Amino acid sequence: MPSFLAPIFLCCLGLYFTFFRFWHGFDAISGDLGDPRFNAYVLEHTWLWLKGVHASLFDMQMFYPHPNTFAYSDFMLGFAPIYWFFRAIGCEILLSYQWWIVVCAVLNFTSVYLLAKKFFNHTGLLSALAAFIFTFSLPRVTHLGHAQTMGQFFIVISAMGALQWWRDPKSKSGPWLFCTGAVLQFISAFYFFWFWIWTLAIYTFYILKNQERRMTAKAWLNQVPRSSFGLPFLLNALIATPFLYHYALSAKEFGRRDWVSISNTVPRLISWFNLPREHWEWNFVPFKDAIAQLPAPVEHYLSFGLVSWLGMIAALVWCYRKKPDLRFLTIPVITMFIFTITSGRFSAWVLMSYLFPGGAVIRAVGRIQIFMLLFWAILFTAFLSDLFSSSERRKKILAALIVLGFFGENLYVSDWVFSRAQEQTRLNKAVQLIPADCELIVMDAGFAQFGDYANIDAVMLAYQTGRSTMNGYSGHEPKNYRESAAQIPEISRTKKICMLSPPVL
Repeated sequence: MPSFLAPIFLCCLGLYFTFFRFWHGFDAISGDLGDPRFNAYVLEHTWLWLKGVHASLFDMQMFYPHPNTFAYSDFMLGFAPIYWFFRAIGCEILLSYQWWIVVCAVLNFTSVYLLAKKFFNHTGLLSALAAFIFTFSLPRVTHLGHAQTMGQFFIVISAMGALQWWRDPKSKSGPWLFCTGAVLQFISAFYFFWFWIWTLAIYTFYILKNQERRMTAKAWLNQVPRSSFGLPFLLNALIATPFLYHYALSAKEFGRRDWVSISNTVPRLISWFNLPREHWEWNFVPFKDAIAQLPAPVEHYLSFGLVSWLGMIAALVWCYRKKPDLRFLTIPVITMFIFTITSGRFSAWVLMSYLFPGGAVIRAVGRIQIFMLLFWAILFTAFLSDLFSSSERRKKILAALIVLGFFGENLYVSDWVFSRAQEQTRLNKAVQLIPADCELIVMDAGFAQFGDYANIDAVMLAYQTGRSTMNGYSGHEPKNYRESAAQIPEISRTKKICMLSPPVL
């Protein structure tokens, strides 16, 4: 296969299987009626703010009358221009959202392809395989319900900048790529930015604890022109400051999460074996009973598949024993795995999350494995490159079998979808029930313990009709939100409230 066809073929292959249901009628949305619609209305808020419909970026039109609700979860602002494009050409909210995911997948694939080819000198085929692992392997596609985890290309850009800067201390583009990629990730999906900061901290510790590495770092630093990173750091710090301020406000409002709730969002050892029940390999997965006892088992899909895991572990051992120039890739993988080893109540990750700023809001689980896909992808393909380039035929055959096993396990079609058309029809029926003089939409069902879908309905209707809502759904909710229904009589004195029931077909 010509080298330029390999990335096109593997990218199209991944897109076809990952969004298989969508291509048949452009109707199916990956996930359930929860987080996909939440991500859609966060993106829609940025679009309405851009158009001037929503006056304040940081005050989303939900959880009325609470301010700063945009900072209750990921901002997604760096990703938003993709969504804006599809809204500008006439696509409705959920269709724009679905195309946004597809484009994010393509950008993920492209960024890692360039990283593997330019910085690790992989062939076009192996670079495309690295990009496929990063973008379309099971640990990512089984979490498409959390669509913000698809957009990770800013971290790859930052990593390319870091590598370029390390290799050439006088590089002008390296500091810009490193800083800008990190800040764009921060204002888009906070989780990956936080993991990236911890990765850089791990690397810093790794350098400082060894005298030879300290001397190397000092020699590098002495070659860096001070003017080359002053401006990139300053401008990106200015961009990040208002977003950091609003996150700090929300952190002050919510306080720390308790120890047990943080622990429940950390992977267990058995999480690394966990697969969707509809995956063909589920019957071969060990520890099924223990997996069923995990808090929210669907959040613990960390496995590549049994055969792929053997290949990944072999790559890790091979790199550590035979490739000292690539060992830096193993450091975050091993360290973060050790950090997340838990007894069910305690782990080093829980301690870090409890003590360090921002950590208490991080729900690691699947996201930590998704973040590590960047390192797994490069390690795995470097290992395969070594096998394929060997003069021994048995190594070439082994490499081919590993690749076949990987695709056999990771070409995955999920049945976890909902119909975009049915959802829009359902909401349109509710729109017809909203009086013209209504100023504030309220669904009292959203204040119940399990009222998340009703809350999302309310926000979708509010945005669709240019109104606000007392309801809301996000990474956090205001204190005592579930008692907000008691405020309705008082608020109704100054605002015309329309009470709705969750619309059904």
